[in-house]
Amino acid sequence: MKSLNEDLKTGQFKQIYLLYGEESYLKRQYRERLVRAMIPEGDTMNYAVYEGKNIDIKEVIDLAETLPFFASRRLIVFEDTGFFKNAGTDLADYITDIPPTTYFLFIEKEVDKRNRLYKAVKAKGHIVELTVQDENTLRRWVLGLVKKEKKQMEGADAAYFLNKVGTDMEKMPYLPPAARIPPIITAPARKKSRWFQIFLLSFNFSHQLPFLIAIDQVIQLRIIVRRQRAVASPDLFTIRPASGSDYDRVHPVRGII
Repeated sequence: MKSLNEDLKTGQFKQIYLLYGEESYLKRQYRERLVRAMIPEGDTMNYAVYEGKNIDIKEVIDLAETLPFFASRRLIVFEDTGFFKNAGTDLADYITDIPPTTYFLFIEKEVDKRNRLYKAVKAKGHIVELTVQDENTLRRWVLGLVKKEKKQMEGADAAYFLNKVGTDMEKMPYLPPAARIPPIITAPARKKSRWFQIFLLSFNFSHQLPFLIAIDQVIQLRIIVRRQRAVASPDLFTIRPASGSDYDRVHPVRGII
């Protein structure tokens, strides 16, 4: 990834990129960054995307041979084509003499390094494997995101957060607007508190699992929990979706948290 980041930093791009591996988040992020860096926003004349396994290679080659329209390059993106498993022979022959104004970006989950297209891309472009990151790398990544947002977070809190939400980068929650991230979840005394468990369950309903919340949201949550206690059994505490403004406060929209 170091050389890929360097290309993005300098703006000196290879003609062909292959990004592959199991980490979908990184593939999507680098795809978006490369597209933004290589093609002006809104330029649909010089940007095309092909997805799936039923791609007409002749159509691709005809497009690749077309000069870009009032631009310096044409970018063609391929996603999950299977070209690097058991196909792509015609494309492998073509890219050895690809026009200098045409750029290819391949996004795949699996590749066969013995494949002709793989070898052709390796000879002319740049190949990056994006695998699932280990815990230490993810911890540094989380702390880096926090720092980028001008917030503060302890390393132990980042480790606890990863232990709770897992290592799937696609499912990482959003940060609240607080300048300093309080160790609300990481405090051992909070781990088994009933209101906190209900809070997590509540957010699971909306497929979000924030690892911290602002103080005013905690207060609002406790108010609703007290209301639930009025109708719930002391031994079997359950939660049901709140209604009206209460529901809106406990389930903030994406981006607020």
